[in-house]
Amino acid sequence: MNIKNNLYKIGYIISIILLTLLIFMIILWHTFITYQNKVSNHFIGINAISFHFKNSAKLSTLDLRKIYNNMDDFMISIINQDKVANVTTIQVLNKGKIDTPKLLSGRFFNENDFTNSFKYAVVGKNILKSNLVYKLNGTSFYKFSNNNYEIIGVIDNKDNSSLDNDAFITMCNSNLLNNQYFIIDGNSQRIVNQNYHKINYLYNTIKNQTPKNYLESSINDLNQQNNLILATSVFIVFLLILSNRYFINTIKQEINVKVILGIDSRRILTEFSILPANIYILSYCIIIIITFIINNFIFSFNFIYVLKNTLFCIFIFFLITLIMAARQYISCIRNSFKD
Repeated sequence: MNIKNNLYKIGYIISIILLTLLIFMIILWHTFITYQNKVSNHFIGINAISFHFKNSAKLSTLDLRKIYNNMDDFMISIINQDKVANVTTIQVLNKGKIDTPKLLSGRFFNENDFTNSFKYAVVGKNILKSNLVYKLNGTSFYKFSNNNYEIIGVIDNKDNSSLDNDAFITMCNSNLLNNQYFIIDGNSQRIVNQNYHKINYLYNTIKNQTPKNYLESSINDLNQQNNLILATSVFIVFLLILSNRYFINTIKQEINVKVILGIDSRRILTEFSILPANIYILSYCIIIIITFIINNFIFSFNFIYVLKNTLFCIFIFFLITLIMAARQYISCIRNSFKD
């Protein structure tokens, strides 16, 4: 009987590790496709809101600073496309926790760049080869609308993305803001909505139905993939419940014996929680190692976001296990009273 129970436990350990790895892969895949979607859309995500100011001709540098100081965790963009030159210039105002393009060299914009109104640019590889870039005293500059922007970063081009023809510049020149469509983006729909309402409170704005120059087909593809991910996640939770049920059925007799012997409920639940807890800890350690390998040797991603969300899912899995164990314990107590 002990050999059989040990085999059941080994099967349970393997199943839990595999299920947590599946959840990790789903979160990683979601992160990857979300990033790829942004890359194909001038780094604008599906949470973005497009709007314009009713009196945009009167916007000044002080207005930009007022908006900047009143919001957090946002990126405001203005997309300017030159279809003849096949170049897209994106004026950017960003602050706080926000996704930024992966870079081959240099850095992206930070808060100091905007508070000091520096004219900086981060460009794709094809921009470097264009006549829009020139060098002065060993420093490269990007020319846009009679303004010169010092190039401080080059976008990673491993995927030969559309960002190769994009140039991001700091939004610091009020003369370039007149009659423009603005796009506000963030890491969640809630944050984007909060920041848009702050702008709308400060100034009169009009929301547009879809972001200007946004590839709608890519949004639809992402929504379909998100639905598939959701369905797969639900199925994994279903498999987890089956695995836990299978495991608890194998230890049902042990729980009955301990209840009959009058062992304290906390001790019983603690004893039968140790194995699942150790499995989840082991699974997370494996995931940390895999995350490090993928992020450093295969492709880079927001590993903190992936690890944090994977840990949250594992915690939920463990709670489900505890609840099912507690229900089995209560069932055993009721049966012992009946006897």
